[in-house]
This record gives sequence, C-alpha cells and structure tokens, in this order.
Amino acid sequence: MKDNNYQEAANAFASYNNDLVVSGVPELTAMPVQGGLINSSWKIAGNTKIPFLLQQINTSVFQNPRHVQQNYIDIWQFAEFEFTGLHLPTPLFYEKS
Repeated sequence: MKDNNYQEAANAFASYNNDLVVSGVPELTAMPVQGGLINSSWKIAGNTKIPFLLQQINTSVFQNPRHVQQNYIDIWQFAEFEFTGLHLPTPLFYEKS
C-alpha cells in the first residue's frame, strides 16, 4: 500500500467497538504475511483486539476495488438480513484512498 496506508486502515479498524469509534489510537504492530499470490497481507496485532489480517487489494488483478468492496457488502447484507446462518464481519468504511 502507498505510504503505510495499511497503518491508518489498521488503526481505523482496531478503533471500532460495536460499530462506534473509540477515542485514541491503539498501539498496533503490522507484520507482513509472506506467500500470498495475489494480495499483499499483514497480520495486525495490538492491545485492543485479537490479531486480524489486513489485505491490500491487487489492482492488477482486481481492476475495480470498489466492485470487490460492493460485492462483500452485498453478500454481508444478504447473510445478515436473510437469516442464512452465515456470519461475516461487519463492513467498516474507510474513506481515505
């Protein structure tokens, strides 16, 4: 990702608690995860949440990342509101590019 935007995205994600932004920035570490074939990945660990995986969408493969995001939102909404039993993480919206 450009200029360590992964750190900003990780902070935004880690600062969410029940869909509300928590004041302050958590202490986080970002460790690159090797071996991926398509996307760049980092393991994000910190003092506020369990570790999670953050991925950068490879725009050479997925030429319109907004479509990837919209597909996830569509699947999440269907699973959430149609009571399918499928549990997906709630989408978090990150405005910076």
